[in-house]
Amino acid sequence: MTALRICLVVGLCAAVQALAAQWPGVGEVHARFAVTEKYPHVGLVIPAADGEPLYRLSCHQGDYESKVEGDFDHMFHCKLFDMRGVIRGDMFSPTPEWNRSRTRATFRREQLMGRCASHAYFGKDRTFRMMGMNLRMAISDLRQPDMRKMLSGEAAPDFAFNFQVDVRADATATNEFVGPAPEMCTSYYKVDESGKLVEIATVSDDEATPDTP
Repeated sequence: MTALRICLVVGLCAAVQALAAQWPGVGEVHARFAVTEKYPHVGLVIPAADGEPLYRLSCHQGDYESKVEGDFDHMFHCKLFDMRGVIRGDMFSPTPEWNRSRTRATFRREQLMGRCASHAYFGKDRTFRMMGMNLRMAISDLRQPDMRKMLSGEAAPDFAFNFQVDVRADATATNEFVGPAPEMCTSYYKVDESGKLVEIATVSDDEATPDTP
């Protein structure tokens, strides 16, 4: 029985390694950025294990448009591109059929505060696993005007935060696409009749989850 278990474990490990080997190995990256509404842009090259440029992480404020990279949505939005040109489009797309600009790498202001802030997939700290890679993006120390003033138009929707990016090789990340998350968290805010700020938060299926017949 022990020998059988060893064979099964070895066989599983070999299969995982074979799947991971189809993707180029990534080099380890740890980077930190100070992002503000005056300069809401982040550009980072993720190298291969041999040091050659492999992927490009590009992040911008939601009103940014590019003929090459497309549109960016909401407060802060990141896209990942293959610098070799082998993989077309945004590598954060959850499925090959996905035809929207926004993905789980789109950070909505409302998701970074209140109930959604600590959500495992749509909160301030998000991890993406695909193509032999583990990529983590985290927003911290968010500074912004009072939400009530932003809702009423008394204050501009300014922001400032720290943005951390960590990348490492992950032999167990054998899928080509990020895939749908187990669930998503969305929220919005309103001011009630008494002037109190109210959050409406909802946990539901990820928008990228395929419809079941």
